[in-house]
Amino acid sequence: MNMMAVVSVKELLNKEVAAFDFEGQPVLDVLRQAAEKRQPLILSFAGMRHVMSDFLHATVGVVLSVHPEFDSLLTIEGLEHIPYANIKLAEVKKLALDADYRQRTAEAWDAELAGY
Repeated sequence: MNMMAVVSVKELLNKEVAAFDFEGQPVLDVLRQAAEKRQPLILSFAGMRHVMSDFLHATVGVVLSVHPEFDSLLTIEGLEHIPYANIKLAEVKKLALDADYRQRTAEAWDAELAGY
């Protein structure tokens, strides 16, 4: 039986804000290891004040796009007190796990950028 590890984003980053994609490497490393070993994991955002979409895309999004089966093993908690974090996470997961949605989003951005 696999024990469920709890990983604190606040402890990995040693701060209360997860803002940029490049800051996510420690979290990405932990997520990748758990996904590759198919180990259940709780990723805790307890004690965090803010999390940006870039950070979520560079961590959760990257791992789920490569290991979609990990979604059923990954529990993310502690976002309820962070403004818009659950909405951001839902978008990150949808982009990572739904290829049709990802394609439509890319096409919409291409069309938007073509107008400039």
